[in-house]
Amino acid sequence: MEKKTVILPCGMVTGNRTSWGYEFLGIPYGRAERFCPPRPVTWEGEQDCTAYGAPSLQPNFLGVCPAGMELSVVGSEDCLFLNVWTKHLSAEEKRTETARRPVVIYVHGGGFQVGSGGDPGRSGEKFVAERDFVFVSVNYRLGVLGFLRPEKGAYSWNNGARDVLLAVQWVRDNISVFGGDPENITLLGISAGAKILGSLLTRPEIQASCRKVILESGAMQSFRDCHTAETVWKEYCAYLPEGKMIGELSGEEIVRAQAAFCDRKGSTCFFGPVCDEEFFFSNWEERWEQGQAWRGAAILGSGKREMAGQAGSEQFRRDPDPILFNLFGDNGRLARAKYEELPEGEESWIRVLSDFMYRSYTDALAEKLCQEDNPVWVYSFEFLPARHGMGFHFLMNQWDRETLGVAPERLPEAEQLAARMRREIRDFIETGRPGEEWKPYGGVNKRIYDNQIRMERREEDSLTVPSAQAYVRG
Repeated sequence: MEKKTVILPCGMVTGNRTSWGYEFLGIPYGRAERFCPPRPVTWEGEQDCTAYGAPSLQPNFLGVCPAGMELSVVGSEDCLFLNVWTKHLSAEEKRTETARRPVVIYVHGGGFQVGSGGDPGRSGEKFVAERDFVFVSVNYRLGVLGFLRPEKGAYSWNNGARDVLLAVQWVRDNISVFGGDPENITLLGISAGAKILGSLLTRPEIQASCRKVILESGAMQSFRDCHTAETVWKEYCAYLPEGKMIGELSGEEIVRAQAAFCDRKGSTCFFGPVCDEEFFFSNWEERWEQGQAWRGAAILGSGKREMAGQAGSEQFRRDPDPILFNLFGDNGRLARAKYEELPEGEESWIRVLSDFMYRSYTDALAEKLCQEDNPVWVYSFEFLPARHGMGFHFLMNQWDRETLGVAPERLPEAEQLAARMRREIRDFIETGRPGEEWKPYGGVNKRIYDNQIRMERREEDSLTVPSAQAYVRG
C-alpha cells in the first residue's frame, strides 16, 4: 500500500493512501503516567501511523466472563491514540477555508470497561464513503485506570474524560491538515462514549471546540459523587492480590482484579465521570442556569427497549434485586418502587430499566438544551428488537449483524431504515439540520425510527427518574 506523509504542528505522520483516500491510524495525541492527567506530545522525525495503536488496557470481555472463555488482558497503558480517515489532504488541493470538510469525532462505548477507537467494524472508511467528511475515532483510558484513583494528592479522577477532551482539542488544532474544518466539528458518542461527551458539555473547553453533538444512549447520567467513587474503589481493592499495594502491581494485575470485581450481571455502571469539584462540578446545573451552559445543535436518541436483554435474562427474572443494585447502586430501590407502580411482567421491567439507565436522561438533556434555545432533534429507535446501541449500528450501516437480532424477513426493511437514518444524521453533520421532515424537539416532537419512519408528539415518553445520578453507592 502506498504511504503518505503530512506535517502536523506536533510532528510528521505517515499514513496509508487507499483507493478511496487516506487513513492515518494510531496517531499519538497524548501521554500519561498511571492515574495522572494526560499531556500533549510532540516528536522528532516521522511517526509511523499505518496501523492502529494499542487500545486501553482491558479484559477480553465485558462484565460476566462468557462460558468457555478464559480471561486475558489486552491493550496497553500507553493507549492515547486516534485515527483519521479523509478523502483529501489540504496540501494536495487548493481549497478555501470555507470549503473545508465537516469533521466527526467518534467516541466508543463499552461500559467504561472495554472498547477501542480501532474497531475495524466501525472504521471511518465506512462513514466517509457516502459523504465527504473527515472522520476521527479516539482511544481513552478505561475502568480503574480511567475513572478511579488510589489516593488524594497527585492522582486524578476522570482521566478517561480528560483523555477525550485532549483528543478533541488535538483535532481542533490539527484537523485542517487532513482537509477538515476546525469550525465544523461534530462529536458522536454511543453509550459510555455518549456519557463522556455529555459530561464534557459542562466543560468550557468543549464550547470552544464544537457546537454539534450526536449522543445515543447517554447524557449526563453517569456522573457520580466522590463518596460513590471512593466506595467503588474500596470494593475493588478487595480483589487485589493479597499483600500487594496498587503501586506494586502491573497493569495486567490491575485489570485482572477489575475483571474479577466486575464479574457479575449489571456491572456496566461501576465506572464513570466523578464530580470531584476540580474537573467536573456537582453544581453544573446551577452553573448552566447562570450562563455557563453549552450552546449548540444536538441530536439525542435512545432505543425503546434498551435493556430488553437484561430484563429478559433468567437470572433477573429469578432475583432482580442484586442486578438492580449493580446497575443503579442505592437507586435500585427507586427502580423497584417504580416497577411496583406498573403492570407486573417483563415489559414493565424493560421500561423501568431502559428509562432509568438511558431514556429519561436523554429526554432531560433535551429539555435543558431546549430551555437555552438550542436547536435539538430527538429520536426513539423502535425497530425491533430496539435494543441498546441498535440505532448506532444502523447509522454505521451494520443493520444486518446477526447479534442485533433483526428477524431475517425484516432485513430489507432494516436496510431502508438504515439508509434513511444515515442520510438524515449526515445532513445534520454537514449543515446543522437533519432535514425538513425531522421537526425540532420543542419538548414533544420525536423522530420514530421504526418500520414506518415518522414524527410523533411524545408528551411523556419516559418515566420520571427521581435521582439526577443513575448510580449512587455508599
